[in-house]
Amino acid sequence: TAVDLGAYEYTPFTGLKNINSESKNLKVYPNPFVSNTTFEIEAFENGNAALQIIDLSGKIVYSEQIFNLISGEKRSLNFDKLLESGVYMAVFTNGNYHQIQKLIKMNF
Repeated sequence: TAVDLGAYEYTPFTGLKNINSESKNLKVYPNPFVSNTTFEIEAFENGNAALQIIDLSGKIVYSEQIFNLISGEKRSLNFDKLLESGVYMAVFTNGNYHQIQKLIKMNF
């Protein structure tokens, strides 16, 4: 058998497929993304809401407040903040309701 000398091969293609969200109230597209993605939210109830991006260590890396939502109202939020490549959780909170969607940031 050959000795592993620490060499590696690199390819920019990961073979990741788009993540299909079954969430009615939080959709993310494209996902995975490179530079920006869009969050489509739908309010569970009247009032304010929050969208947070949380890394896998539990650190909140981004937070946005969304004001004056009406139950059933839809809004699109463009996200183009700098993130390191990795896996994150997008958490949409409206009243006592929470919706979570996995989010993958890639660098090419």
